[in-house]
Formats: sequence, C-alpha cells, structure tokens
Amino acid sequence: MSLKYVLRLTAPERQVLARIAKGRDGRQRPAVWQVERARALLKCDAGPEGAGWTDEAIAAALDVSAGSVGRWRRQAVTEGPEAVLERQAKAPRRSRLDSAGEAQLRQLVRSTPPAGQARWTLRALARELEARGIVSRISYETVRCTLKKNELTPWRRIQRCYPPMREADFVAPREAALNLYSRPYDARPSVIGRDEPPKPLRADQRTPPPARPGRPATYDTNSCGTAPAPSGCAWNHWACGARPTLSPGARA
Repeated sequence: MSLKYVLRLTAPERQVLARIAKGRDGRQRPAVWQVERARALLKCDAGPEGAGWTDEAIAAALDVSAGSVGRWRRQAVTEGPEAVLERQAKAPRRSRLDSAGEAQLRQLVRSTPPAGQARWTLRALARELEARGIVSRISYETVRCTLKKNELTPWRRIQRCYPPMREADFVAPREAALNLYSRPYDARPSVIGRDEPPKPLRADQRTPPPARPGRPATYDTNSCGTAPAPSGCAWNHWACGARPTLSPGARA
C-alpha cells in the first residue's frame, strides 16, 4: 500500500529525535508524549537510515493507535518534525455572553434578588438570563467565570459592627483595650490573663459502690449542662528560659 505522506528525515533531524527518544535532550528531560512521538517518527522514516515501518506495526510496537501514527506522519511531512513535538495551542472557547450580555449580567447582580431569596445565587442568575432571553442556554459555571472576570461576588458579603456612639459603657472598655496595645512595652506591670472554659455540670445518680479487687468504683451521673468557670493568673516579666513568678493573690 503506497503512502500519501512519505517521511524522509535528514541526519540532523534523526540526531535530535534520537536524543529525545532516549529520554534525554541535553540537560532537559523531555515529556513522555514527546519520547513516544520521537520513537514513532524514527520508525516512520523511509530514508536510507530509517526503518520504514507501517503505521500498524508502529502502533503495535508503541501501544498507540494507527490513526495517531498517521497524523504524526502527515504533520511531520507538511510542517516538519519539530511541529510534532510541540503542543498545539487550543483556540479559546467563545463565551455565550457577549459584551452586551455581560453588561446585563452586571446590572442583574446589583438588582433586587427574587422573592424568598436574600441574595442572587449562580443558578438563579443563570435561570434569570435564560428567562429574559439574553441567552438560550447557559450554565452557572459560565456565570461564575464571568462574574470573576468582572470582580463581582454576590455570594460574599462583609459584615461590620459599629458601636453605638452614645453608649459610653459600650465604647469605653474597647477603647481602653485598644489604647493598651498602643503603649510602649513596659516589663514592670503584671500581665493578667483570664479565661472562662466551660465546665460540665454533673449530678450523682446513685451512691457509688465501693471499689473491690479487680473492679473500680463506678460513678453514675446525670448531665446538667455546662457553666463557665472563671480562672485567671498574673505573671511578671521574666527572661527567656526562666519560670514565671505568680503574683500574690493572683489566682481567682
């Protein structure tokens, strides 16, 4: 069977393909798919130094399809062997939303959400775009990518809590805590740490029987919830590696 595309490699081309087929190309290590294609092209070579194998024989030897070998052979003849060893850039996919559709989506995000919803969701935006006839069909992932490109995130919100300016009892303790951080470091005053870990409240269900050899005492209790247990300690400044010294009366 005569081939339409007959590959005849030159000596420099065979040297380059031979280095890649061995898994080494100078200091660089070629990818597995590049090694596979380089071996296939060497066996496709119909020149004086080539093997001249058929596509079926190469496919069986390299465990690839004969159609792939035929495409590599055709590309090497029409574009050169270097084109076979390069990844073809994929054409960017065209979005379903054009510039006018993106403008309408941005306007829709800033509008009032549907009844029963606190905010716009991606699926709700996709359904609304289809209902308004902006697009015939669109996925919520396309909506997400479009919003990300325009730096719009309707599913996120920042919540801040501002103190009531007229309630001094609320503002004064917080201002005192903030002023403490702005003071210069001083090792003389003690630092007090407070914590209120929750402690379980339990009540004895019955009098525990005394322990016997081989059997410890069994306590049956009922859970009565939890309650905070205030605790605190104060320590003075100490050098690195030294033990802290508790101030008198620091334990609560």
